[in-house]
Amino acid sequence: MKKSLLLAAAFGTLFAANANAKIWHPYVGVDYVYNNAKYDSPYDKQLAEQFNSVSGSIGIKLTTNLAVEAFYQQSLDENNTAYNTQLPNDSVDSSVKFKAYGVDLVSDFINLDKIEILTSVGVAQYSADVNRNYYYGGKMMNVKNTYDGTGVRFGVGAQLNITDSIGVRAMARYVLTDVEAIKDMKEFTVGLRYTF
Repeated sequence: MKKSLLLAAAFGTLFAANANAKIWHPYVGVDYVYNNAKYDSPYDKQLAEQFNSVSGSIGIKLTTNLAVEAFYQQSLDENNTAYNTQLPNDSVDSSVKFKAYGVDLVSDFINLDKIEILTSVGVAQYSADVNRNYYYGGKMMNVKNTYDGTGVRFGVGAQLNITDSIGVRAMARYVLTDVEAIKDMKEFTVGLRYTF
């Protein structure tokens, strides 16, 4: 409930501050994304915390300084090994990969033509596939889980417009999730935008 109210307030603030004439410029983008995840339970802290991802997006600029952007993000498979401190030959090998898709509102609240200072707020659906191999007393047991949930995303960044069509964008985001294993994530992105 708190997330929904916070998101609604953020959307309203962005929209109210940006009610200018419509300009309707579509664009596409691709980003490299570095994620750092924070887990809720000690059981999940054996999993990898750092992820490398690729994200693709399509957007449309609705006003002179407000755009809506849909994205899809896919991480690489990240592995980690945790050892039992009491039984030296016992361990857990784990791998995690996640995907996300959603929508962001992006506002260039400072626009100096070549440089834009950006803020964003959005919502996304996250799904993490977790694979664990437990090694105890010379035996192996495999456990697989899929964790799903919603995330609310808040971002700040900048875009350098090299030409009228090509821009380089960098963003930092904080993602608050209700995914079973993941409490929140911090992410840093860098990529290109092409405006038609």
